[in-house]
Amino acid sequence: MKKMIVMAVAMLSMSTAFAGNEDVKAVRKAYDMDVNYSRLATALNLSGDQFETVEYVHNTFCNDMRRASYANAEKRQAKLDEAISKDLRYMRSVLNRNQYRTYVMLLNATLVNRGLK
Repeated sequence: MKKMIVMAVAMLSMSTAFAGNEDVKAVRKAYDMDVNYSRLATALNLSGDQFETVEYVHNTFCNDMRRASYANAEKRQAKLDEAISKDLRYMRSVLNRNQYRTYVMLLNATLVNRGLK
């Protein structure tokens, strides 16, 4: 009887650990902000210099989002907000007014679709 109880506890703990990993994978996927830069350049009508700078800034944003996905649940929202504000600040200095407006629209749509906002 004792062995059966130990086995049941072991099975439940393994299933709980497995379910926890699914949640972590879903969080990591939601926070993955990799994009097709050619399509982004077309959508924003970027020049060559802007393309390189936007690619660099967005890669920094992707790294910040990955760090936010690894943060514990209490700090995750603060890191998300920090990454977004930093990205928007940098993009504002690179893009003109219309490009920036389009970028903000695309970013908001992405965040809403992923359930982050």
